[in-house]
Amino acid sequence: IHEVLEASAVSRASSSKLPKQGSTPSEVIQVVKKRPGLTATQIVEAVKESGHKVPEGSIRTSIFRMRDRKFIIARHGKWYPA
Repeated sequence: IHEVLEASAVSRASSSKLPKQGSTPSEVIQVVKKRPGLTATQIVEAVKESGHKVPEGSIRTSIFRMRDRKFIIARHGKWYPA
């Protein structure tokens, strides 16, 4: 039973660590930190302008996954660092 508890503790710890540098989630976090208060559409534009070539859907998915992991928060339709 100790192995199961240790495994769950490891998975919880790994979910709170930062995404890999250069990944779409990492780019989303960087944009939100650099320019807080953007809408999701503006974040998509900013990520694409930074030279990160991925589909809009991937960026939007990353925005909401980073919200779920509590790296960013939405207030009144705008996104801010958590």
